[in-house]
Amino acid sequence: MRNLTLDQARIALAILVVVIHAEFMKDFSPHINYFVTQSLVRFSVPIFFIISGFFFYGLIERHAFSGFKRWCTAILWLHTFWSIAYLYFYIPINASFLEIALEVTKRYIEGYWHLWFTMGLLGAGVCMFILKKQSSHRLFILSIILFLTGCFIQYAGNYHLFGNSIVDKIFNKTHIYRNFLLFSLPFFIIGFLIARENLQTRFESKHLFIIFSISWVLLCLEGTINTLFIGDLRQHFDMLFLQFASAISLFLLLIKSARKTTSDMFAKVSAGIYFSHPLFLLILPDYITSKTLVFIFTVVLSVLTAVLLTKISVRLKFIL
Repeated sequence: MRNLTLDQARIALAILVVVIHAEFMKDFSPHINYFVTQSLVRFSVPIFFIISGFFFYGLIERHAFSGFKRWCTAILWLHTFWSIAYLYFYIPINASFLEIALEVTKRYIEGYWHLWFTMGLLGAGVCMFILKKQSSHRLFILSIILFLTGCFIQYAGNYHLFGNSIVDKIFNKTHIYRNFLLFSLPFFIIGFLIARENLQTRFESKHLFIIFSISWVLLCLEGTINTLFIGDLRQHFDMLFLQFASAISLFLLLIKSARKTTSDMFAKVSAGIYFSHPLFLLILPDYITSKTLVFIFTVVLSVLTAVLLTKISVRLKFIL
């Protein structure tokens, strides 16, 4: 049986990712848009990694290496399919075969735009399988250290703490901190530990709601400070210090739900929205100038596409 509340929440979380990428509030205010996209909804992607880590634990407990191998194969098929689907948007034009091969390989490894998620997920899963026998205490400490390291690198780069130096240039490269080790793995570990220790049974829903509310308000406060003092609104905040508490508490609140289902439809629709929405964000601005309208059409078209992909995935399982 699946957790119906969690599966339905995945759709809302996927739409929040569209909010981040569409930046539609720029139509009203660049600063409001920055606050919303760089803090208000930034707990969404971490929760997807927590969900993955949570179910990864059950998979390797039941099937050990054979389950891990199937999981890795499924992620690679998924990543490969969508990398090919978006090939048109990143393949170099009027370039030599070698240049094309290098660019395509680079994009495949790093993940084009939103596809960094699948490579981050794969790397986190491999690391987690290697570390699975470590104590929960050690794994938790490791997740904290890795996450704080990523946050420091991002903040140091965004606020140019190292001036105009080579370190600053390195720290301002997104893949230096938003990668499988410093972003994906910390949250993946948390999901794994929640399942191993059955932590959702140790908290009452009302307490989790309070914790999430407080941590989310503090997350927004962190975002407000960044919005006011960052100066350059082109700097993104994929990692925020208060992300950890808000993402974990919300996941625990969702996973405690007793609503069950045997269908994976909502989970697949969520995946369909996530993987298809950049296609519309890349095409629609050529025909629609309003970012708000682009956002609305993207959500509608992504949902419709996701439903279609869900039906197709019955035969072609690797697309979702």
